[in-house]
Amino acid sequence: GVIDADFHGEIQVLIHNLMAEPLHFRTGNHIVQLIFQQCESPLLLEMATLNKIKHSITGFGST
Repeated sequence: GVIDADFHGEIQVLIHNLMAEPLHFRTGNHIVQLIFQQCESPLLLEMATLNKIKHSITGFGST
């Protein structure tokens, strides 16, 4: 998920066990990973017109 930039407080994790056996966690166990990534807002430009291009009829491009 994404944590808002103005969030203040503890980050909590909800864990749902899909197995029949119970899970046991001890203090100090590492159970989640957090990756910090800068969130950037792109510059948006409004175009007056768009060039006509030939599109594939299958709905997929060459990439």
